[in-house]
Amino acid sequence: PTLEEVADSAKKIAAFRSWLSHHGATYDLLDIRWSVSFGFHLTASHPVAVGDTLARVPKGLMIGPRMVDSMQKERSLLQGLSWPDQSQVMLMKEHCDPHSFFKPYLNMLPQTFDTPIFWSREEASQLIGSPVLERAIATRRELWQSYQRVKGEVFDKAPGTFPAKCCTYDRFVWAYSTVRSRAFGNHTLVPLIDLMNHSPSSRLAPTLRNDGSEMLSAMSPLSAGDTVWGFYGLKSDSELALNYGFTLAPTQNNPFNSAEIRAQLELDGSHTAITAGMKQLLLSSTGLRWNEVHRFEVFKGHIPHTLMSILRLNSVNDTDGEEIAWRSMEGDSDPPSPLFRTGEASDREGTLLHRVERDAWQRLASLCEGRLAAFPTTLSDDLIALRRPMIDPRLLLALALRIGEKDVLSVCVSEA
Repeated sequence: PTLEEVADSAKKIAAFRSWLSHHGATYDLLDIRWSVSFGFHLTASHPVAVGDTLARVPKGLMIGPRMVDSMQKERSLLQGLSWPDQSQVMLMKEHCDPHSFFKPYLNMLPQTFDTPIFWSREEASQLIGSPVLERAIATRRELWQSYQRVKGEVFDKAPGTFPAKCCTYDRFVWAYSTVRSRAFGNHTLVPLIDLMNHSPSSRLAPTLRNDGSEMLSAMSPLSAGDTVWGFYGLKSDSELALNYGFTLAPTQNNPFNSAEIRAQLELDGSHTAITAGMKQLLLSSTGLRWNEVHRFEVFKGHIPHTLMSILRLNSVNDTDGEEIAWRSMEGDSDPPSPLFRTGEASDREGTLLHRVERDAWQRLASLCEGRLAAFPTTLSDDLIALRRPMIDPRLLLALALRIGEKDVLSVCVSEA
């Protein structure tokens, strides 16, 4: 870091700490630090025991949907928006006000993001083969539609409160990214607590109190100087990159890495009406619609049972009979043993069930191989590229999420 960056961060932290303390926040066991690698983050200032209160933030310091009730003239306009949009609009309003009560907090917020919705076309091409690219494109399209709706329903009708110069599409996307990456379950920004960075081994998250405040209580002992890690959820590197702009790789393994597989019930002309109807009925019994393409997340060593149900039904042919279709739904979704442990089967049924199970796993392997083939590079290519010095940060994100997905898919192929 440069001396200017260190001095600027220290100034922001001092103003933020003062603002917190003067308005009722408590955090005696926490320090606020800044580094190039982690940005603003929290550390323990003293030894911490399990159950100790790390922080308590009163509701008056939060930015979120509850602020809408305090808006007199614009309340009716804002109440028609979704909760995420309400939070974004309130954040934009405060960011536009040079005398905002929240100014010390707003100065702590990032002004740029590395999530894929901000990537150029060339940068986004590094995501070819990953569903993250499709989701990023869809998010940008939805954001434009949301902005046009909010502009027409709120900004244009209350220009005094929401000046046009502050309510641009770029500022709307910034507010979306801020709320998406920092807010908790109720789409509310909680100053101080939102400085926690993510660790997959942590389970630390704030608790909403009866008085509307948010409290953070230690779930594991900490020594003075230890980083206070939060938990953003069971998120893969692909999800972390899409929503937060970072991945755990390459510095640590993400145990929640997964890969998306799409499958649907196949009902072509070779199926009799009776067989087709039976398959539709059986798939519907799992809660899935028989005429839709379904998306599943597969993990190392675990395949969703409903995905295997579709693949087993696709493996049943007209000559197998209704009983085989029924019995195929009892299969084991944990590879590699295709065992049926319920009921007794005749030799013929056992042979047919074994064929259906074997074929279902082969279908799974083909789906995973198809996903791998959609990437322009192989897993080996990406691992070699990861060793290159001075990798662009966004390329590093793309490499990390691709490696995570390909690793899961490769394991799936080998186990199937």
